[in-house]
Amino acid sequence: MAPTVVVRLGPGAVLEIGKGSAVGHHTILDLNPDPLLGELAHPSLSIGLDTTINEFNNIRAGNAPVAIGSGCLISQFVSIIAANHGIARSAPIREQVHELPRTGISIGDDVWIGVHAVILPGVSIGTGAVVGAGAVVTKDVPDFAVVTGVPAEVRRYRT
Repeated sequence: MAPTVVVRLGPGAVLEIGKGSAVGHHTILDLNPDPLLGELAHPSLSIGLDTTINEFNNIRAGNAPVAIGSGCLISQFVSIIAANHGIARSAPIREQVHELPRTGISIGDDVWIGVHAVILPGVSIGTGAVVGAGAVVTKDVPDFAVVTGVPAEVRRYRT
C-alpha cells in the first residue's frame, strides 16, 4: 500500500488485502460507517490476490461490504460506492439513513475497470468483465462482458 493511501477504519471494520495486491497513491479506502445506520452498517473491504488498484481511487465500504476479486486491474480515478443516502423530502439529505435494499458491491476475478468509471451500490461485476473508461455501472455485469457508457451497457463479450 502506497504511503499516501488514506484508510478510514470505523467500529467493526474489516479490511483484507490479499498477497501481491497493491493500492496506489492518494487512494481512499473508507470503512467508516454512517452513525445513523448503527448496527445495520457492515464496513468491510476485501481485495483478492495480485490485484492492482491504481492512484486516486475512492472506495467507500463503510456501510456495506465491497469484495474485489483476484487478478483485477483498477485504473485511476475510479469510484466504488457500496451504499447511498436516502432522498426522501421528509428530512434534509444530511440526516437521511443510507438506502439499505440496494447495497454492497461484488467484483469478480480478472476484472479490468477503466479510468473514471463509477460502480454504484448493489452491483455485481462478473469474472473476466471489462468496464470501459468513464462508464457508470448501475446494474450487474455478466461474466466476460465488456461494458461502456452512461449508464453502462454490454457492448460485447471477451473472446
